[in-house]
Amino acid sequence: LHAVKRPGDKQDGLAVFVDKRKFELHYVENVEFDNAGDRVALLLHVATKWDRKHTPLAQRSFLVVNSHLTFPHNQMYASLRLTQIDRVLTAARKYIARQDLYDVPVLLCGDFNDFNDPVYRLVTKHGFTSTFAQVHGREARITHCNHNNREVGVDFIFGAHLQQQDALTTPSDTPTGRTLDGGNPRLQLAPVGCHLVPRRLPDVVRLKRPQFGHDWRHVQAPVLLSDEEELVDYWRMVSDHRPLVATFDVLDGLSSSRAVAAPLVESAASVEMRTALDADFPDDEAVDGLSP
Repeated sequence: LHAVKRPGDKQDGLAVFVDKRKFELHYVENVEFDNAGDRVALLLHVATKWDRKHTPLAQRSFLVVNSHLTFPHNQMYASLRLTQIDRVLTAARKYIARQDLYDVPVLLCGDFNDFNDPVYRLVTKHGFTSTFAQVHGREARITHCNHNNREVGVDFIFGAHLQQQDALTTPSDTPTGRTLDGGNPRLQLAPVGCHLVPRRLPDVVRLKRPQFGHDWRHVQAPVLLSDEEELVDYWRMVSDHRPLVATFDVLDGLSSSRAVAAPLVESAASVEMRTALDADFPDDEAVDGLSP
């Protein structure tokens, strides 16, 4: 468990859990936003344990970044939120440059407050793709009911330098294989699934504000709950958001065999509302925002 608390007297923060039976943790950074709001981010350098004696670290590595941006109370917060996400991307970019990890997969997850605001557009312009949208062809409709009782889809697991699922069956020495600088194949991640918890409920199920104080001791397992509203409310004991889970196929760059990893990231951050913010971003081709 790696966690960081928000500055000041705020009680919430961020946490990332790493299964050390399957992965090595090589670096953890608490990304400070300084004067850009009382928020934080976590950056982790994770590597598989496959063939450690013969496979260089860079070829087994990926990055995980977790953040929760400031709530957009009004349009004045647009600039602040863009500054925050820029600090996050800059931290990842600098670490990649220091460690020569160019082209490794990067997972960026958290509460981004909207699916069509300047932050979302900036992230996608800089080479990130929403895993839910990649799997389902659209974003999740409802992941949270904010304090204005608006039902919004605001939680994301973004990925950069991810592999297409059909490319995982292609040997790494073919032209489709992604490589690090110098021609060495790198770890490949391909999204194979992304869903909200509980999984059997669609992403359009209505949400309400959490009603704390329920006695759930009679429920031995959430599967026993039949009422949709009650089932969603049960899971919100963990968060006021429905948890978002992504699953990836993982392929060692030196092997043509496939291996399936457990869900790597869960995002159940906290947000308050969605807002419509106008920003002028060029409609040119997306660029890789992680390159120097």
